[in-house]
Amino acid sequence: GALEHARKTIKEIINVKEIKSIEEIKNLIITRKFTKSSNLYKVQQVHIKVAEKIKDRGIHLNLGDRIQYLIYQGREEKATDRADTPEYIIENGLKLDTKYYIEKQLFPPLKRFFNCFDIRDVDIWQDAPRVKKTHSRIHKTENNHKQLSLFNW
Repeated sequence: GALEHARKTIKEIINVKEIKSIEEIKNLIITRKFTKSSNLYKVQQVHIKVAEKIKDRGIHLNLGDRIQYLIYQGREEKATDRADTPEYIIENGLKLDTKYYIEKQLFPPLKRFFNCFDIRDVDIWQDAPRVKKTHSRIHKTENNHKQLSLFNW
């Protein structure tokens, strides 16, 4: 059921190594609409930073275009500084930040959903020992049954 599908998805994300095609990572691509000029944003959002990178490469963007991006591993702390187009990531051999995808994109909604059915966090991750070991925030919340928002991370 749903729990098995969640575990399978976690394993697939963990096992992403060298990316050779967009097809391999199509489910991890994040897409946002480019709705206003970059200088109108008070806080630089990820898709706006990626749009600026695209423009710097000489590609014209129109308002209303959809910006596709992925988060890759890097020294920069903020995900906004480690985001780029799928094509750029593949061409430059960058590795996806699987920790980001699991902790920020996948785990919060899974936790909220499964906790409604009294399925504990540890049950979600039982078949993924690498996740338990390398993704420490998951363990820190294991016994906390209070629903967390995205801002609690």
